[in-house]
Amino acid sequence: MEIAERSGVPLRTWKRLEGQGQGSLRHLIMAAIALRCENNLALLFPAPVAASMDELLARQAAGAVRKRPVRAPRRKARPTS
Repeated sequence: MEIAERSGVPLRTWKRLEGQGQGSLRHLIMAAIALRCENNLALLFPAPVAASMDELLARQAAGAVRKRPVRAPRRKARPTS
């Protein structure tokens, strides 16, 4: 495969990335650059939730007070014949 060669990722590794989604982060980045979609890699690493441990603990405490989500009612069991 030309794209594997152009990216510098060994062909066997390229096939494993495609078929099984397995490979190193380094090879993933090399493949993304070869495919010209490296800008999308930033989406894999969202911004941190908090700037400090105190801020994180405060957010967790605030989140613990939230109400439980409303669930759909359970279906009634069908009578067996």
